[in-house]
Amino acid sequence: MKIIKKFLLIGIIIVLSFINYTFAEDISTNKPLIDTFNSTDAEFVEINLNSNSKIKDKFLSMEELNKLGVNLIDMLNIKGELTNKNNLNESDLKNYYSYELIRGKEQNHIIIYGRDDYNNYITAILLTYKDDYNTLEETDLVIDVINNDKNEVEKTKKRIKEIYSKLDSNPQFTTCIVGSFEGKLSSVDKYQVVSKALNATEGKKVEGVVDSSLVSISAYTPNIDKYIYTGKRKMNLNLALRYNDYEKKTYIWIGSPIITTGY
Repeated sequence: MKIIKKFLLIGIIIVLSFINYTFAEDISTNKPLIDTFNSTDAEFVEINLNSNSKIKDKFLSMEELNKLGVNLIDMLNIKGELTNKNNLNESDLKNYYSYELIRGKEQNHIIIYGRDDYNNYITAILLTYKDDYNTLEETDLVIDVINNDKNEVEKTKKRIKEIYSKLDSNPQFTTCIVGSFEGKLSSVDKYQVVSKALNATEGKKVEGVVDSSLVSISAYTPNIDKYIYTGKRKMNLNLALRYNDYEKKTYIWIGSPIITTGY
């Protein structure tokens, strides 16, 4: 499941680099999000912490980008040996990490995938790009962490902030908690789960999609500091439920301000 997410994340988190977040007071996102998850009585699976920020107002040469990528491996405490194997599985990550450099005419990027000293799954993307007329040049860094202990998320967030601080940058974060229920939930059960989650955080539904296979709800809560707009309405909470026929489980994703992992 984590390996599939790696490739889904690459597309999603690059897009996130261009989303403008609006911040209110500095209220922690993680506690209300964890409280919301706990209200559903789902079994915890993992928590996904995504960060992104512009780190330079210039297009980096391949040499400069590669130097930054090598330094990033040390800053992230990526463990194991470098391998040329692209499709690493979870057992591979105990001993290896991957480092992929992709060249393009107007953009180059590096993708690092491995595990850190805390056994978190790490995907880091360095992206440098420019437009046809060289009027826009920029280099961004995205760090995506999958943690198996939701109580460690604040410590993980602090470590990531320190990395961006070394690069004179201040990241934006999105957080997503994944859980599961045994079996296939009925429509009534799914409605009750969503209701519990929204009530726990004083959330109000903004929009949603409900069908036989998927429930996806966007909402706004005053208990979380950051928000984005969908149309003219604020949203900062995203809930989704989907049944996995292979595993015979119903998965739930709760993210803020949006879900940053494929579901």
